[in-house]
This record gives sequence, C-alpha cells and structure tokens, in this order.
Amino acid sequence: ERYFDLQEIHLRRLVDAGRMQLKRGVLELLDWLDAHHIKRAIATSSSRARTDHHLGLMGIAQRFEHIVTRDDVKRGKPNPDPFLTAANKLGVEPAHCLVLEDSYNGIRAAHAARMRVIMVPDLLDPTDEIRGLAHRVVTSLHDVIAFLDAQRSPRAA
Repeated sequence: ERYFDLQEIHLRRLVDAGRMQLKRGVLELLDWLDAHHIKRAIATSSSRARTDHHLGLMGIAQRFEHIVTRDDVKRGKPNPDPFLTAANKLGVEPAHCLVLEDSYNGIRAAHAARMRVIMVPDLLDPTDEIRGLAHRVVTSLHDVIAFLDAQRSPRAA
C-alpha cells in the first residue's frame, strides 16, 4: 500500500510539472468523432481522482460523454465490466462499440465484452495472443482516423 501511495505522489509531481503529454493524434481523433457525431467514453483502470486530474490538465474531459474508472466497477480489466459499463452509459450495444487500447488487459477486456478493439501500442508491443484478440494493430491514432474513414466509405462494405 505504501508503494502505491508513493508511486501516486511521484506521478502527480511529474504530471503537475508538465511532463504528461497527449498521445499524438488525440485531438484530431476527437475532432473527427465530433464531426461525425459519434459518442465516446473512457473506460480506464485508473482511479477517478487520477483520471479527472489528468483529463482536466489536458483540457479534454468535456470531450467525452462518460468516463468510467476502476472506482465505478466491481471488477476491472481484464474483466469486461469497465467496457460494458461504458457502453451501457452511452446506450450502445457492445457489438457496436470500437475500443482503442494500449494494454494487454484492456484488449482482453474489450474482447471479453465482445467489442472490436484496435491496439495502439504505447509501452507494450503486441504479442501473438494480443494480435489474435485485436481487430487490428495500428501505429498511431492517425491510423485509427484512416481506418474510420475507410469504414465510412461505400467501398468499405
């Protein structure tokens, strides 16, 4: 418990000192989703306090209809509960959801929720297991925008 408390203190100092940055393509993706009137939620394994703090600092909290944290569910990732809760709050069937994930447990959770998931690797490269669970693996959020554009194209059927 002490380790996690200290880790939280050190992370907060780094974040408050401006060391946290948005992943490249986040704002462009959010703009694309806005332009196409697509609902979105965050389903995170982080605490409510950490999530609200980080999203607030980055100025993007208001860009999501709902935010589900580990504090909102009984079982976190790799269980599907965070994603199922987010889908329920959005009023969208899980089969009609697309999840963007960078963690193994997040991909496992999205797959267990029967949602399509795209891995956008960050710290972890995809394993064979993860490649098998993911709908696709892309290198950036810009690739996600290209994928979404292709899905909206009449030729994508």
